[in-house]
Amino acid sequence: MKSHNIFLLLAVLLGLWCLSGCGVLEVGIESTPTRLPLPTPVPTNTVPPPTSTPTPFPGMLKPGQTLKIIKIRMLNATDGWAIGDVETDLNDHILFTQDGGQTWQERTPTGALLNFPPEGLAATAYFGANGTAWVAYVSQRAQQSKPTAQQVWRTSDNGLTWQAGSLDLSNLQADFFVPSDLGFLDDQHGWLLAHLGVGMSHDYIAIFTSPDGGQTWQRVVDPEKTPELMGCVKTGLAFSTPTNGWLTGNCPGLLPNLFFYNSLDGGKTWQQIYIQPPANQPTEFFSNGMASCGIPSLIYASARTILVNARCTFTDTNKTVSWSYAGKDNRPPEARYVPTPYASFYFINAEEGWMVGYWRNDPTAGGEIYHSIDGGQSWKLVISTAWQGTPDFVDTNTGWVVARIADKSALVFTVDGGKSWRELTPVVAR
Repeated sequence: MKSHNIFLLLAVLLGLWCLSGCGVLEVGIESTPTRLPLPTPVPTNTVPPPTSTPTPFPGMLKPGQTLKIIKIRMLNATDGWAIGDVETDLNDHILFTQDGGQTWQERTPTGALLNFPPEGLAATAYFGANGTAWVAYVSQRAQQSKPTAQQVWRTSDNGLTWQAGSLDLSNLQADFFVPSDLGFLDDQHGWLLAHLGVGMSHDYIAIFTSPDGGQTWQRVVDPEKTPELMGCVKTGLAFSTPTNGWLTGNCPGLLPNLFFYNSLDGGKTWQQIYIQPPANQPTEFFSNGMASCGIPSLIYASARTILVNARCTFTDTNKTVSWSYAGKDNRPPEARYVPTPYASFYFINAEEGWMVGYWRNDPTAGGEIYHSIDGGQSWKLVISTAWQGTPDFVDTNTGWVVARIADKSALVFTVDGGKSWRELTPVVAR
C-alpha cells in the first residue's frame, strides 16, 4: 500500500513579508482558504463545461477523496489537467480541474483500468488545448516484464470519452517498455519515446510518431534501425515542426561531446549537433577530461527556438555548473549561465520562463525560484523556498508547483509571479 504524506513540507517560513534585516525571502506552504484568490481567467480557448460524466469503472475515484498530484498542466488560471493518485489505490488517475486545482474530476480512460495488474498502472500523459489529451499506461513494475501490446489513449472532449490507438511493437527487441516522453505539436502530430532496456552505458529506446492525432503510430527509431542513438540515458524528445525533432541524453564523462541530436525528416534519421563550449572554456572542454558533462533536460522547443539544459562537474574541484543552450532560427546554440547547478524549468513562450533551482543533488535540499524574460539569458531571483519541484505557469503571475521534500509532496500555487505560495488540498470533486 502507498504511504504518501500530503501534509506540510518542512518548516514554517516567512510567506509574503520580509522581516527587517532578512536577505532573501523564504516562502512557506500555508493553509488555503475555502475560496482561493485566483484571478478571473481570460483564456484564448475557453474550456467548455462538461455536459456529462465518464462511465463508472472499477477503481474509479470517490467524491471527497484526498488526492496526491504527481504532475500538473494548467491551461489557464482555473482549468487544467493532472496525473494523481490516492492512498488506497495503486493506479495513476487522469484528472481535470475547473477551479484552479482545488477539486478534480475523474477523467481516466475507462478501458485503461478494466484489467489492471495487482501492482497497479502508471500513466505517461500529454495535455493539450481545446479539450485534447493523450495517455499511455504501463505496469508500475514495467521494467520487470516484456511488452506484448501497448495503446495510447486520446480524447478531444476533456476526457469524457477516450479512444485507443495501438503502437507497432512487432519484431521489437525489448526487455521492457517504459514511456517517458509523450507530446503533440498540434492536434495531429505527436511522438512517444519508450525505454526498452539498459546495459553497458546504453539506454535502448524506440520512438513512435503519429500524423493523425494518435489514431495510428509509426515506429521510426528502434535498436536495429538507429543503433547510434542507443548509448546514453535519454532525457528529452520534442518536435518543433512535424519534421524537425530533437533528442537529448545525459551520460557525463562517457561521450566526447554532449548527446544532442536533430532530425529533419520526422525522426527517421538523426544527426548529432556539436555544441560549442561555454565562454571562457577551452575549445576541447567537452572532450579533454576537464569536466563530466551531459544534458539533463530539454527545456523548450518551438518552430524557431530550442532550449536545453547542460550540466558539467569539474574533475579537479568536483564543482557542478549548469548552462542553458539556446538556438534560434537555425543558429548554433549559445551557452547561457544558469544560477544553480540543478534546476527544473518551464517556459510559457520563447522568452518568458521560470526555474526552481537548487544547489545540491539532494531531495531534501531547499530551492530558489527564478524568473527570466529574455529566454534564459538572465535570471532574476524571486524567492527562496524549502522545497523543490517543476514549475507550471499560465501567465506572468499565475503558476503551480508540485513541491517536494524527500518523500513528501504538496500542490502549491502563486498569483504574484512566485513571490508567495500557498498550499492546496486537492480532493475529488463531489
